[in-house]
Amino acid sequence: MINSRLKGASGAGGIVWIASYPKSGNTWVRIFLYHITRMAMGVPLDDHDLNKLDRSSLYEARMFSLFSEMIGKPIMDTTPPDIIKVRPLLHAEVAKRAQGMIFLKTHMALARVMDTPTINMDASLGAVYVVRNPLDVVLSLSNHIGMSLDDAITVMCRPAFYSPTGTEEVYEPWGSWTENVESWTIRSLPVVLVIRYEDMLTEPLKVFSKVMTHLRQKPTDEQIAEAIDLSSFRRLSEIEKGSNFRERSQNAERFFRVGKADQWKEKLSEEQVGRLVAANYRMMSRFGYLTPKLYRYLPDGVDPQTLKPALVH
Repeated sequence: MINSRLKGASGAGGIVWIASYPKSGNTWVRIFLYHITRMAMGVPLDDHDLNKLDRSSLYEARMFSLFSEMIGKPIMDTTPPDIIKVRPLLHAEVAKRAQGMIFLKTHMALARVMDTPTINMDASLGAVYVVRNPLDVVLSLSNHIGMSLDDAITVMCRPAFYSPTGTEEVYEPWGSWTENVESWTIRSLPVVLVIRYEDMLTEPLKVFSKVMTHLRQKPTDEQIAEAIDLSSFRRLSEIEKGSNFRERSQNAERFFRVGKADQWKEKLSEEQVGRLVAANYRMMSRFGYLTPKLYRYLPDGVDPQTLKPALVH
């Protein structure tokens, strides 16, 4: 569970991170939390609620005004070291201003860059980390960032990869898919709940109930079920058709693209599957994505029987 009180602070305010590698289900969790929060506050349902996510959660990399204020210059004039150095201070300021727990989205690895933490855990109550099969992630990522599948695979397999500051987000160190997943999950921190996108699809009530327990919230089963329905891919896709979702990349025609598992089986070539498996097999095995049919893509000398057994979430 998340911490009940923020370490080193007199109040209970603090950040709860909704974290993931890009295109892994982060926004789905945030929309669910928006509806749970909305119902708890008695706010009526708005049929065009997709762009009201910032009422319950914010994207840390899009907090341009606060970054600019704390650095002392316009965002487009900053360098990566400017962002790196101020990030822990910005997180502390966000926690200080919070009246309770505040949800922040991030795609950053839980790491240190220039000997500075990407995430200020002293300002944080905990996190929900979403992991998704990289073979499916690459299909959505390619569409989202406007790259070919081969180039998107290169991004996902590149150690220490970062997304530079631009008009949509400030500098974000993602790492490779494996680095990102491992950074949030390897230590089994009790304040970090790890959930799989695929389980959200097949067992939504079980998974989202677990999220609520982790957040120390007690909505009814009926409220959880309603929030799940309101955050369904079908509904979000329909809403997006009639509105311009703010978090849609300028490179993508749609943010909510397919929302299914195992699309890779129809879309990726043998070579593309092989590249992703060879670079990410350890974490794929850890989360149940390395099936026996994929063993033939393992690097020479790797015995699948020696890999860590899949975790159950």
